[in-house]
Amino acid sequence: LTHSSDYHMWQRNDFASNGVREFAEKGEAWTLMKEVEAAGKRIQSVYGILSAPAVAGGTGQMSTEFEVFARHSYLSFIARIVPSPDWFVGVDSVDLCDGDHWKENASMELFPYDAGTDSGFTFSSPNFETIPQDKITQ
Repeated sequence: LTHSSDYHMWQRNDFASNGVREFAEKGEAWTLMKEVEAAGKRIQSVYGILSAPAVAGGTGQMSTEFEVFARHSYLSFIARIVPSPDWFVGVDSVDLCDGDHWKENASMELFPYDAGTDSGFTFSSPNFETIPQDKITQ
């Protein structure tokens, strides 16, 4: 997702939205897409949505292409860890500009996050809703 600085799909130490919860737990993106679409209409901060195929077998690489513009120079994404209760990797609002110039390249380590919505302890734990919901943690 490319966007401006006033939008966050998700943030560490904040509560996951229903869309992030459904995506992290079940891989269902419908609600998340509706949240992104609504934010784009409300604050005109969302420019582009990107997607990529799953990495089969648990290891590998993926790539995708997307456009960014000066007004929408931030990149955010979320990718599920499967199987898992509600774990994901992702990036929150990485600015692809350095001052008034585009960065030549951007590289970052990805860390696992817990969406705070399912209390399963192992990769294949049955659904065990977290009540009350916790915040997103690394």
